[in-house]
Amino acid sequence: MNIKELSEVLKETNFQEDMLHSLVEKGFGSLPARETALTILELILQHYPEWKDNPPEDYELARLLRTSPRKIRGLRDDLAYRDPRKDDDWCLNELTELLKGAERIKDGAYVTFEIDDGLVRDFARKLVRKNLGVFESGLNNTVVKISGEQFIALTMTILPESEFKKLEKVLSKEIAKEKVKDKDVSPIRLFVNSFIKSAGTQAGKKSVDLAFTVLTGGLSDVKDAIDYLKELIKK
Repeated sequence: MNIKELSEVLKETNFQEDMLHSLVEKGFGSLPARETALTILELILQHYPEWKDNPPEDYELARLLRTSPRKIRGLRDDLAYRDPRKDDDWCLNELTELLKGAERIKDGAYVTFEIDDGLVRDFARKLVRKNLGVFESGLNNTVVKISGEQFIALTMTILPESEFKKLEKVLSKEIAKEKVKDKDVSPIRLFVNSFIKSAGTQAGKKSVDLAFTVLTGGLSDVKDAIDYLKELIKK
């Protein structure tokens, strides 16, 4: 596609009217260059019929608009943050679906997936920092490649609140009972560390297996989940 072809399609929509309104609403020429670029890009993505539900790749847009994919990515991330529909619940649902679609690599001990939306990527980092501390390697780029241990850690952060609280309560009790050196350690991080230790050389692969189990049915699908977790803590 080229600009002429894009223009022909947009002529059949309200693109020109909406763009004119947006550019003069606050006074013609008053918008900074970046705001003007954001406005035009947002309207293109909204009005081009085939891109409403299936937005193009950054590379495709960059070639079309004669700029760099990095600049397009930055603009799209800004637009994501400004979209009122994208609240925390939306981000959680998006992240869950992305994790469900992760692909196993390196004999199943690692996974890879894409987080195209910068808002969702930042949301994932926030969850990991909150529940696991500094444990977010691989979450800085669109294409994410992480170990099984990191995958199960991330998966635990998106559990339904009821299950997360249940898990946290059980693990907190076990921390109090056992001789844990660092009493301030996150219960979820303790679970992850304990699981990895118990799994031995198969830790990566078993972590991926458990993560997919949690994603498809939550801890309720893990046989005798609470007793299982307690045993892990004691090992």
